[in-house]
Amino acid sequence: MKTLNIKDIRFALKYINPVIFCLCFRSVSLGGFAWDESFLQFNLHPFLMVTSLVVLYGNAIVLYRVPFTWSRWWWCKRAHAGLLFVAMVLSVLGVCAAFDFHIANNIPHLCSLHSWTGISTVALFTLQVQYTWSSLIEMSQYFHCFMLSKWFVGLWEKWNSVCKLIGIAVVIFGLLVGSTAVKKPSGRPRLSSKHQDRLLLRTQLWNHVTSSAELAQEWQQVGVRASASTVRPRLLDNGLVSRRAAKKPLLFKKNVKGRLKFCRKYRIGQQKIG
Repeated sequence: MKTLNIKDIRFALKYINPVIFCLCFRSVSLGGFAWDESFLQFNLHPFLMVTSLVVLYGNAIVLYRVPFTWSRWWWCKRAHAGLLFVAMVLSVLGVCAAFDFHIANNIPHLCSLHSWTGISTVALFTLQVQYTWSSLIEMSQYFHCFMLSKWFVGLWEKWNSVCKLIGIAVVIFGLLVGSTAVKKPSGRPRLSSKHQDRLLLRTQLWNHVTSSAELAQEWQQVGVRASASTVRPRLLDNGLVSRRAAKKPLLFKKNVKGRLKFCRKYRIGQQKIG
């Protein structure tokens, strides 16, 4: 797996600038954080919302494009799902902090544009993470822009004197996420020649074995010994199995089945039988 270097660390630090600015502003200027139904509890609301729906969700969007995730796709998929889940949990906690503060201080709920857009964003984002049907109607393509606009409305309502610095950081972050997600990953390394040859052999193996319905049915019903006269020469001629594997039926069957399993798993060269 590729190790991190200075460029990768700088690239990651650019994506947490909004969290750093918001944390410093809330801690130094407004007294810090607490969960005691005071104003310190309300400080958790913007910090958690920026961290979850802006930074974590933005990083989940561009996770497949950053350099240090190009070597292991299984790690990248799990990190993407983990970031979305953590963002969902933090966003729900941020909303709970705001509602709990409103209840303790007799402040009416959902009385501003920020409140309605915010609760709608959290609800839609939670549905997107929990249910897969949202991707079918392409709801998630515009969520990040919606979250950025929602956050700007709430910030401008309260602290228009300090929102310029944090707003600039969020704008830069949004532009980085949008440009990275839209642009093609030109720097992504290509597969090695050995890996490409291996994929090509497995593709040819799949095409040869499933090239006709009769051959596929013979392979499944009769077995490897009866179908060896038709299957084995074609595989040997194309270099898809070794001579040693072709001479031993059990080893030949294991070799072919293993490669077919790889083809089905990664959907390489699949064709409809019959």
